[in-house]
Amino acid sequence: MSKTDRPEIILAIETAVGEGSLSLLVRNGKRRSASWKWQHGPISRAENLLSAVDDLLRFHGIAPADLDTIAVSTGPGSFTGIRIGMAAALGLAKAVNAKLSGFAVLRAMAELASGDIAAAAVPIGKLDAGIQFFEKKDGVWAASSSAESIAAENLAEAISSRGQGGEAIVHPGLAPFLSGRNNSDANVRFSGENLAELIARLASLGITDDSLEPQYLLNPARQRAPH
Repeated sequence: MSKTDRPEIILAIETAVGEGSLSLLVRNGKRRSASWKWQHGPISRAENLLSAVDDLLRFHGIAPADLDTIAVSTGPGSFTGIRIGMAAALGLAKAVNAKLSGFAVLRAMAELASGDIAAAAVPIGKLDAGIQFFEKKDGVWAASSSAESIAAENLAEAISSRGQGGEAIVHPGLAPFLSGRNNSDANVRFSGENLAELIARLASLGITDDSLEPQYLLNPARQRAPH
């Protein structure tokens, strides 16, 4: 059966945040998805990623050549993790002649929000957070600010300052920085660990950033002064 005679199969790779995640999505009438946690270590490490992809495909009986689209996170998050995921996605897409699409992970997280105003935040390193604000226009989420890196301890304040009446979608890795804080100005909701599943969903909607530009964020307060 040729690729055009069956539902589209999307593999999503997210290695910028935490231990990384993978997701498979079969784009048919019900958009069936499959996500799971690899048991042999973080897939955000180069030595683990391709083995994890192979295990996921084998488990679901899908050959690499059956993949139609490789959807990859362009960040923000770990600089090394972003590079590992994008390099692997590029190599795999070329090897199996699949379409390659890039997605900013904060934009993918915004899809979880209800209403018309949202913030999304992920950890960057141990002490910082990447945050961006979005508004829904004509049913589609659009950025209302640039993504920026802030001290994670200031996350609650940043959400409250611009999130009135909206919902904040926050990666669980930032939960300790919100514990005991006053988040009354915004409804805080945690995204779950598998961000690749959100990227796969976005790919299935045909929304993409074809530039594949990595989103590297650095907190200005932590930049070293030039010598």
